[in-house]
Amino acid sequence: EELKKGLIKKGDSLLTEETVPFKITGPRMLKNCQEIHSRISILALSCLLTGDKKYAARAKDELMSAANFPHWDTDHFLDTAELITAFAIGYDWLYHELPKEDLEEIKNAMISKGIEPGIEAHKKNIWWAGHKFNWNQVCNGGLIIGALAVADEEPQLCEEVFEATVKYLHIAFNSYGKEGGWEAGPDYWQYTTWYSVLLIDALLKNTGNDFGLSATEGFSKTGLFPIYTAGAFDTYFNFADCAETCNPKPTLFWLGKQYHNDSFITENHRLLKQ
Repeated sequence: EELKKGLIKKGDSLLTEETVPFKITGPRMLKNCQEIHSRISILALSCLLTGDKKYAARAKDELMSAANFPHWDTDHFLDTAELITAFAIGYDWLYHELPKEDLEEIKNAMISKGIEPGIEAHKKNIWWAGHKFNWNQVCNGGLIIGALAVADEEPQLCEEVFEATVKYLHIAFNSYGKEGGWEAGPDYWQYTTWYSVLLIDALLKNTGNDFGLSATEGFSKTGLFPIYTAGAFDTYFNFADCAETCNPKPTLFWLGKQYHNDSFITENHRLLKQ
């Protein structure tokens, strides 16, 4: 109940915020794309939980703003993947809340600025396709999540995405190793595992088939990694590219439920109470 109240409070605070601007910093706009992803998720879920269409209207503003960005920075495809995922969530969760013409614009932007450039990148043997770390799960996972959101309307597009991406996923998932650790440290574990569970959950709910990803050796144990790499005062053993701060991790709830491990769930409740 407290989590629900906190979510809706955050949704309320977003009602008066300006939409996230188009802004490239260096080669990327990842921070802004992640903010859009977060906002759409919060607003769409607030709408579904309360039935209040004001959250859907505000989410639509965010989606329309990003739909009209000059481009989705496909040269740094993490940015693109974040926006594809945001649009897939907005399109799916608000499908019965938004007018048909708005939904069409949202879908067309996701396809033309995100999914189709991703397919074209695969045709050119883009480097991140078979990467062994987070670029694989985020970029390929974002493409699959976007394709699943429109699969009933765009079956051919969905088939192209699956044909391009699925064969590469195990390369990155195998990087969890036998014990579920992550070479790039706890921060990148969180980013990688967040997209890993989003991808698995989307596949299982929509197709019933996650291509064996959830059965990857070590993945059932990976929730232990951020627990064991945090010290008694909730600071990380910050090897690789990682800050010291240890924050709540929604992925622990999913992993705990999926693998029937209460310790993951208990740990995230503890972190939330902190």
